[in-house]
Amino acid sequence: MDSVSFEIRHRHDGAAEVRLGGELDLCTGPDVASRLRRLLQTSPVETVVLDLGGLSYCDCTGLNVFANAQRDAELLGKSIVLTRPRGLLRRVFDSVQFGRVVRIADEANQFDDREGSSGADVAEP
Repeated sequence: MDSVSFEIRHRHDGAAEVRLGGELDLCTGPDVASRLRRLLQTSPVETVVLDLGGLSYCDCTGLNVFANAQRDAELLGKSIVLTRPRGLLRRVFDSVQFGRVVRIADEANQFDDREGSSGADVAEP
């Protein structure tokens, strides 16, 4: 059976960081989507950073989860940042220009959404 871990940590910069691990696919996607939606609706943070470094597998369901989370975040005046995509997932993001849909950073500590930040370390389209 597929499983995915979902660990929330509140950062010193005011963002919430969600560390995903395991497999994000058709079986686990709905649970991750529901948890992200709940986090966006109930947390006062303006930015949710999704650390993808622990994912061992992510199919198109995962991309849909991320895109829908960004849409939900925008409706609430918030944003999503994906960090540490590895291997094949990074290549998929690059090939479909997923950075045009959701902000992508190589490392979680490279992202800084405080006012005045250049955001130079965040991959932009």
